[in-house]
Amino acid sequence: MTQARARSGGTGRPRAAASGLAPAVAVAFAARLALPVALALALAPALALAPPAALAGEADLAGAAASITADELRAHVEYLADDRLKGREAGTPGGRDAGDYIAKAFADLGLEPAGDDGTFFQAFDVRNARARNVVARLRGSDARLRDEYVVIGAHYDHVGLGSFGALDFLTGRGKVHNGADDNASGTAAVLEVAGAFARLRPRPARTVVFVLFDAEEMGLVGSEHFATHPPAPIERCAAMVNLDMVGRASKGRLYVYGTASGSGLPDLVESSGRDLGLSLVYEKYMVPNSDHFVFYRQRVPVAFFFTGTHRDYHRASDDAHKVNVPDLRRVAELAFRVTHGLADGRERPVYAEVPLPPPGEMVMTILESFLGTDAANRVRRLIFGDRPEPPAPAPKRSEPGRKPAPRLF
Repeated sequence: MTQARARSGGTGRPRAAASGLAPAVAVAFAARLALPVALALALAPALALAPPAALAGEADLAGAAASITADELRAHVEYLADDRLKGREAGTPGGRDAGDYIAKAFADLGLEPAGDDGTFFQAFDVRNARARNVVARLRGSDARLRDEYVVIGAHYDHVGLGSFGALDFLTGRGKVHNGADDNASGTAAVLEVAGAFARLRPRPARTVVFVLFDAEEMGLVGSEHFATHPPAPIERCAAMVNLDMVGRASKGRLYVYGTASGSGLPDLVESSGRDLGLSLVYEKYMVPNSDHFVFYRQRVPVAFFFTGTHRDYHRASDDAHKVNVPDLRRVAELAFRVTHGLADGRERPVYAEVPLPPPGEMVMTILESFLGTDAANRVRRLIFGDRPEPPAPAPKRSEPGRKPAPRLF
């Protein structure tokens, strides 16, 4: 403001002396502008035909994928799984802090808010508290397909101080449950995937919606709220990619659920992960224990990535230093590639039903929560034999019941 006032002549100096020099100053100023103006006019036709210069940080598909870094993933996990957030329970100050952190990350990436009233937040009530999904959007580039969208999401809440949902209920009540793997890891991966899409040129054909769900630990409440209050009709959702507990891969193993729910999904995941050094284990059943299941019930094809449970699951010992960051980076890049394939493919996957686990398998899933995935799998093999082979790609078929929706993106 001080410089602006000085230029406006508010110094109290006499104006008469300056007015006598005005013509000479004007001539000199015009002479100095003449050459740049002439050059600009001469180059105008060529500039009009040239493509716009790329903004700093823009990248092609490989460059965007390379922007997903272990250092940034680690930083996200360490912030979200810090004791100061007191376990990120939905509706608590720590949960609100986490939501604010995510919204700022989306804003810094230049993504469009897709929550309530032009904000990144989608609020809802849970257990006498106010919880918030955090939602951002990257509009698609294809005029015909941009009204369809692909969701990539993860839940960012955890079990707080262990009063509800913790497995160390005898020794951990009142202790901070940081939930580094569950699910700061998935949240960090979605933030890095969002950053990769923000840099990507050209943009994918379909719109991509990034959602960090609240209150998953209270029964998939946040994803249920999103699916019933989406930014565009849920019939327009081409697919959903879910990341829950993706930070503790053992020997590079990644469990993949739900791909049989959409035609082409198994092939897309397999081709996307071929050179990443991950060992993909395709599961036969549709598990109902994370946010993807809400979308599946809405007839949306899903892919759910999961590195397995462990002895720290839902215990106060699930801390940031235990996260396998190198493999988390590989999982995040896989999620980016799969989401891009879904968003940029000409044909959207066709929904197919997938069987739920039989009772015996459900018992093993509960046992897995206490023993960890590797130990539970050893018991599972003793009882049921080897795991089934990866499911064949779902056959293409017509899908009844989908009604056209108005253009919203």
